Amino acid sequence: MDIQRNVELAQFSSFKVGGKADYFFEGNSRSEAMEALSFARAQNLPVTILGGGSNILISDKGIAGLVILVNIKGIKIIDQNPDQPLLEIGAGELWDDAVAFAAANNLWGIENMSAIPGRVGAFASGNVGAYGQEASQVLQSVKAVNIKTGESKTFFNPDMQFSYRKSILNTAEKGNYVITTVTLRLQKEANPNLSYKDVQKYFEKRLANETDFQPSIKEIRVAIIAIRGAKLPEPKIIGNAGSFFKNIFAEDADFKTIQETVKKNFGQEAADKISFQVDGSTRKISAAYLIELCGLKGRAVGGAQIYPKHSLIIVNTGNAMAGDILNLAKHIRREVFAKTKAVLMPEPIFLGYSEPELQEFYDLT
Repeated sequence: MDIQRNVELAQFSSFKVGGKADYFFEGNSRSEAMEALSFARAQNLPVTILGGGSNILISDKGIAGLVILVNIKGIKIIDQNPDQPLLEIGAGELWDDAVAFAAANNLWGIENMSAIPGRVGAFASGNVGAYGQEASQVLQSVKAVNIKTGESKTFFNPDMQFSYRKSILNTAEKGNYVITTVTLRLQKEANPNLSYKDVQKYFEKRLANETDFQPSIKEIRVAIIAIRGAKLPEPKIIGNAGSFFKNIFAEDADFKTIQETVKKNFGQEAADKISFQVDGSTRKISAAYLIELCGLKGRAVGGAQIYPKHSLIIVNTGNAMAGDILNLAKHIRREVFAKTKAVLMPEPIFLGYSEPELQEFYDLT
C-alpha cells in the first residue's frame, strides 16, 4: 500500500481549501479499500472517506487519522432487461460520466442530473437530485464495506431510508461505510421530465411550434448542461460546493411562523413568494429567496462570498480559508433566522471540525 503522510487536502476539495491529512490513501479497487481499512484498524486510526470533494468543507486544521480517496471505476450494463436495465457504476466514477454513458445508451432516469459535480458514491449517499429527478427514484442497490469490521453489505433502495438530500449512509450510518459500487435501475422507454420552468423555457419555442414535440435524451442533457452553466460557477475555475444550503420543507405550524415573520419584515408580497405547496400540509420554502430577502446576496467574509448570480452558492474568490467560508455561512444562517425565523441547514459535509466548533456554527443565538 502507498499510504502517504501529511498530504494537502485542498487539492481534493472543490472549495480549494483545507489543511492536511495525517495519512492518505487512494483506493482504486474494493480490495485496496479493504486493505487500507485493515491498516487503519491495526493502527487505531479514525477513517475519513473522500470522493469527488464537491460537497465538503475541510477544516483549515486538516483531518486526523487516515483519509481514503475512493477512486473505484467502471460503468457497465449488467441486466439486459429490455425495459428497465441495470447500470452498475464504481463509486469513484465522476457522476457526469455516468450520466453521459446512460444518455449515449438511451437509458432514461438521470439525464436531468447532468453536469452535477462529484462522484457516484456521493450521489447515492446524499440522495442527490436536480430538475425533477433524484437518486431515490433510480437507485437499485449500494455495495459498501463496514469501516470498523471490514464486512461487506448491500443496501437495497428501501434500506437507504431516503429523504430530501438524506439517506441512512449520511445520517444513522454516517461515517460507518465505504461505498464501492452503485447500481441504478433505468428505463429504455423515453420519459422526458420537463416539470421545471427552466427546462420548459429552454424548449418553449419547439413546444409551441412543433406538434407532439418530445426532446430526446441527448437534447435534454444538452439543455441541462446549458441551464446549469448559465447560472452556476464552474468549480474548476471558481471554488465552490454548489448549493450551500438546503431548501426548507415546513409543516403548517412552522410555515405560518416563517410566513408571518417575513410579512412583518418584508411585506405581504414577499410572504406570498417564499414557498409552494408540496404535499398535504408541507410547503417547500426557497432558501435562495430568503437569503436574497435579507439582503445578503454578494456578502463576503474574507475570501468567501455569496455568488452574485446564485444566492445559495458560496464561492472562494481566490484566497479564502475554510474559516472564511464557515464564518460566512454562520453569518447567513443567523441573519436569515433573525429576520424570518427560518433555520437554514447546510448541504456540505464538514470534515475535521470538533464538536464545539460545529455546535458554535449551528447556534443561532
